Amino acid sequence: MSDISAGFVGAVAGLLVAFFGNVVVLPYVLRQQGQRISANYQVPVFGWDMRKVASLTRVAYRFLMPILFGFVGAVAAIQLFGGAE
Repeated sequence: MSDISAGFVGAVAGLLVAFFGNVVVLPYVLRQQGQRISANYQVPVFGWDMRKVASLTRVAYRFLMPILFGFVGAVAAIQLFGGAE
């Protein structure tokens, strides 16, 4: 398997894991945040309220995780399967 095809397969696998996290894990995390953290909680340094924390959690799951998991999946696949021609 060439490096490009291995990287592509790894990136797709990473994106599938990120999609699973977005569909299955994100609602659970948001529900746990709502149950475990009081409604008037504020992050000490930044002063963010619960809505801001939930919004940042959504951004992390929807945008940052696919980028990170896609990149890590591509690099891992190239290391494992690429270059063995």
